[in-house]
Amino acid sequence: MKIYISGPISSNPYYKEHFAKAEKYLRDLGYQTVNPVTETKAGSGATYKEFIDDDLRLLAECEGIFMMKNWQRSSGARLEHQYAKTTGMWIRYQG
Repeated sequence: MKIYISGPISSNPYYKEHFAKAEKYLRDLGYQTVNPVTETKAGSGATYKEFIDDDLRLLAECEGIFMMKNWQRSSGARLEHQYAKTTGMWIRYQG
């Protein structure tokens, strides 16, 4: 199963480490992961809209989403969660 990783980025100075840990955790469970930190325009000077557009495109290619801790604090993660919920995706929450 292909899982998209979602969580706070702009409000989290340690987001790279947190996303990497989540990716390792999911891969160790046997999932194929999509990490938006490493698979989008990060560091390219892209606009927030371009990031969100990329993220939703990547999410649409997945069967599920993994919501990291504090995802509710991120408007982008809330949007990704709503997309996943609306389209009937499998959703897993970090404990």
